[in-house]
Amino acid sequence: TEEERLLPAEGGAIDFGSLFGTLEDLSYDGPLVLAPSPAVFKGQKREAIVSQASALLDTLLGKVAAEKQVAATGD
Repeated sequence: TEEERLLPAEGGAIDFGSLFGTLEDLSYDGPLVLAPSPAVFKGQKREAIVSQASALLDTLLGKVAAEKQVAATGD
């Protein structure tokens, strides 16, 4: 349902680390769009929402890159 749409890594059934890893494996270079329920951002200004979403994506993509590097080096 609408209320169940959360930000990546904040719950839910989708493994976003694996999803982003697969996108990287496919050399996907397009946009990523987050579409959580508006209730997730209730009372926040646009700048705060963009900052929160950007930081979350940076963190998730950084983890994917680090995992790939570890896997490549065998550490």
